[in-house]
Amino acid sequence: MLGYSVRGKSVYTNFDYKADDWLLFGSETQGLPADLLQACDETLSIPINNKHVRSLNLSVSAAVGLFEARRQLNL
Repeated sequence: MLGYSVRGKSVYTNFDYKADDWLLFGSETQGLPADLLQACDETLSIPINNKHVRSLNLSVSAAVGLFEARRQLNL
């Protein structure tokens, strides 16, 4: 299980995705609950290089993560 979080340990593009990975995304306001984050095999972040932007919309985050996984897996 891969948990996407603003406090993820690895940048999402630096992770080697596998075909059986599960990608988890939390709510826009609270993110993933702590117990789910702890259960994840890895936590990933999507860097935001703008100090005026706090977070991405949930659908945008999911699209970014899924696109990168599909790109790496050549799907």
